[in-house]
Amino acid sequence: MGLTPKRRRRSAKQPGGVDYISALPDDLLLLILAGLGCTAAAARTSGLSRRWRGLWARLGDISLRDVAFESLAAVLSLVARPPASAISLLEIRVPRQNRRVPREHWPVREDVASLARVAARLAPEKIVLALPPKGSNPNPADFHLPCFRRAVSILLEALPFVLRAPPAGGEFAALQTLRLLDCIVVDKELGALLSRCPRLRVLELRHKVTTWPGVRARRRVRSGTLQELVLHSERPWLSSVHIVAPMLKQLTMSFWAHKEATISVSASTMQKVSWRCSYAQNAIGFGFWSLHKLKLETAETPGQLPSLQIYAGNVRVSLLLLNFNVPEFSSTS
Repeated sequence: MGLTPKRRRRSAKQPGGVDYISALPDDLLLLILAGLGCTAAAARTSGLSRRWRGLWARLGDISLRDVAFESLAAVLSLVARPPASAISLLEIRVPRQNRRVPREHWPVREDVASLARVAARLAPEKIVLALPPKGSNPNPADFHLPCFRRAVSILLEALPFVLRAPPAGGEFAALQTLRLLDCIVVDKELGALLSRCPRLRVLELRHKVTTWPGVRARRRVRSGTLQELVLHSERPWLSSVHIVAPMLKQLTMSFWAHKEATISVSASTMQKVSWRCSYAQNAIGFGFWSLHKLKLETAETPGQLPSLQIYAGNVRVSLLLLNFNVPEFSSTS
């Protein structure tokens, strides 16, 4: 026999209708919220009952991927701060917009800096801050990074400003991995930033624009603790790369060069190298031939020799590949 609506409402108030999930301790409820894999979804559980209200703000991993930029500061203000909560990951990825946003409506430096300072006060172990790509800016403003004192990993993507080290005294004491993707980093500021990272092990620099348009860039990396370096640059042309890293074990480089490019690497413990240099069309010629690309790879298996590949072409042959085995390879050049 089915229950009438009145009887159903009455039965819900009986002792048998206990909410056992809400009666669980906070630690178990936080595990349930973490299992959702989405901070926004976890925050919506606040509407279930008073028991769930604000519980999401104590999650160890805060991932904000679909929150509009103008709402981020308000959301982060609700997150519990240390020592009430220890944040392992703070991921902020501003969503792309379907329509083209005029430059005057881009996030300004002051707003991004304020957001970064709020994130720094939460003291996460891992921080991801990614803005949607906006194209090149002919007059980028300076942006001083705040000091993430507990961060062991930092990833910054598409910040349309010239990144600068924190003010005097600021240090990334725990930082081991730094990834700068499509950010504007000039050599002088990169050196200042690396000097504030006494425990850095992994550095990744991937740029479509490494400096202002029309200017050939130079890249200098100096670190006494660095073990892995990834350097990728599409534009502009790199004129020189100078690396001094005595503890470096793995080096991956890919860049464009215009005619001459000076490469200097000092690393006494190098184990793995992947190096590719592409040249502008007809920038370097040998009679009817022009150099397209050079590629150097260390051996993948024991007993295998390192290889040097030369890609060249002319009006009759679109591509010629010369492959050489290098019997002796020194990690210091």
